[in-house]
Amino acid sequence: MRQRTNPRLRILGIVVTLYYSRTVHSREVLEELRTMFGNRVFNTIIRKSVRFAEAAAANMPVTEYAPNHPSADSYIALVEEILNEQKTPDATPA
Repeated sequence: MRQRTNPRLRILGIVVTLYYSRTVHSREVLEELRTMFGNRVFNTIIRKSVRFAEAAAANMPVTEYAPNHPSADSYIALVEEILNEQKTPDATPA
């Protein structure tokens, strides 16, 4: 994308989504991402939940559809993590 579209593009980090801790595959992928990309992988993990499909069917963001559900909490935590990352002076572009 940087070469073709936007040379100033900066990757803030990698978001792990659809994570299902009961599967070996999810745990292995998360471990591999952290091994390969280190601190570029956000600490907040978005776990797999039926609430996302329900919110999409209701044409609502999950934070409005199920504001007290852990799925909504995860996205709020991700936003806070990103905002805190932006305040860190030594954040390096990808």
